[in-house]
Amino acid sequence: MKHSRSLLAASVMGVLATTLAVPAGAASDTVTISGNAYAFIFAGNTDRLPGAVIGVDQIPGLTVVAGANGAYEIEVPDDRDITLHATAPGYHEVYTQTFHTSGADLKQVNFQMPTTQVFGAMAQFAGAPLDGDGNPVECAVVSTAFELKGRSFADFDSFHNFRPHGVAGVVASKAGPASPRYFNANVIPDASLTESSRDGGIAWTGVPAGRHTLSASSPTHRFASFVADCRPGRFINASPPWGLHELANNETTNEAALAAPSVSLSVPASTRFGAAATATIAVTGPDGSRDGVVTVKDGARTVGSADVVAGSATIPLAALSVGEHQLTARYVPRGRSHWTTAAPARISVQRATTSTTLAAPSRADRKRMVSLRVRVRATGTEPRGTVRIYDGTKRLRTMSVKAGTFVIKVRLKKTGKRSLRAVFSGDQVAEGSQSAVQRVRVR
Repeated sequence: MKHSRSLLAASVMGVLATTLAVPAGAASDTVTISGNAYAFIFAGNTDRLPGAVIGVDQIPGLTVVAGANGAYEIEVPDDRDITLHATAPGYHEVYTQTFHTSGADLKQVNFQMPTTQVFGAMAQFAGAPLDGDGNPVECAVVSTAFELKGRSFADFDSFHNFRPHGVAGVVASKAGPASPRYFNANVIPDASLTESSRDGGIAWTGVPAGRHTLSASSPTHRFASFVADCRPGRFINASPPWGLHELANNETTNEAALAAPSVSLSVPASTRFGAAATATIAVTGPDGSRDGVVTVKDGARTVGSADVVAGSATIPLAALSVGEHQLTARYVPRGRSHWTTAAPARISVQRATTSTTLAAPSRADRKRMVSLRVRVRATGTEPRGTVRIYDGTKRLRTMSVKAGTFVIKVRLKKTGKRSLRAVFSGDQVAEGSQSAVQRVRVR
């Protein structure tokens, strides 16, 4: 039995590679989601629903109409949270689980839609109060612990005719405070059950608003998790072959079905060239999504990369040039291939501050050269440019800045008290500065 199950897993994995998630092409900014709208299987009602209107919750106005056999296809942006919804006359509006498009087309994202009457009856069995319009007072979620074999069908009719399609003995997680209620073999939510029947159906009612990652477990089977974006009045049906579907050996949940982590990039509004400024990256999301690698870029140039551990990372910004910069951050959770992008952050890099010092003897002979010791310092850079020596407002000498302390020789021709100062001109990355005045008595 174990050997035959391994063969089945291998067969399913081969089909899944071409049916559920198809690479959309690295250069594409969109992916295509496709599937079928059909009536919830109850009391023999198995009609397809051509004419059902499919929309995108996150993109109002983007809709398509299902064609023959209830089939639809809709193009949506890549790297976006996407929740589809469907309406059809006489049927209750249904929302899908929330996907995060991740560079591959998604197939068999189906709408299993109950009639208005069936929804009301099911809500009563599930203990879900309805408002005056027949919608759940809070959010209601349904999914199926779907058998691995059912994922091997490439065409909708074969998939649709695979019944019963659930896995018995499965225990599902809570959705916030809402406990799961399991469908019995007659496809009725049954409060007496503590685990799934062969039907595989699972319902959560009274689910509070917010994002919930729902999962299921069994001693002998592994299941994918899914994300339900709950709102008051919303009915979510994470229909097969998505939702809580059984995983093959060594298979993990498709990354498009996982909640995309939220990534933020924080930088100081301004800094000085060479200063120890850092970019702070914060990642929030479900367990397993807060460890990975983040890369910060300044346009096309990579500023730095760092491991994100427990949702946090920092990257030094000392290498940024003087000027205005718009930084971006791309984060890839460990074990996934697609990134999440943080909102850009702007930073202004000012020239480094400098200090100029001048050391001069207190007395000098007008007939001899006087040695002046000059030093120009800056944080994070070695200053370049020139230093000028002034006696009052008269310029005595100009010399290129040298590393460390350097000597400039001048001749002081006038006797009496002289007021000397050194002025650094500044350069592309360092501001100018001047020394304190040094008093020299010239004889």
